Formats: sequence, structure tokens, C-alpha cells
Amino acid sequence: MTESTTTTADGTQHHCVQYRTTIPKDRAESFDMDHDTLLDWSTGSASNKLEITVRNDKDSGGEDHSQ
Repeated sequence: MTESTTTTADGTQHHCVQYRTTIPKDRAESFDMDHDTLLDWSTGSASNKLEITVRNDKDSGGEDHSQ
């Protein structure tokens, strides 16, 4: 986790928290992930719920593998 605070041009401060995760190689291969793959994520209503959608935009129409 990385935290930072920046000051915008109008003088207000913006606090940012960034998280990083890795995906096991076998999981990435099962989704056919490469550099064209995008991950969309959102938190759910439960405090411990994270929803991830894997999109491969090089395929026509995209390919969704929701978890």
C-alpha cells in the first residue's frame, strides 16, 4: 500500500491510497492475460468483497471473466 497527499493548483489537498496486487501465473494464463488485458475492479457492499472483471480488448467484443 502506498499513501500520498498532493496539493492541487487551487490549494486543496488530495489524499490518495494505492494498492498493488499480483495474480498467480496459472490464474493469468487461464484468463489468457497479456499486456492488452485490462482489470476493472470495484468494492462490494460487504467490507471484505472485491469484484474484478478481466477484459481482453484485443478480442472482438471483448471477453469478460468476472470473479
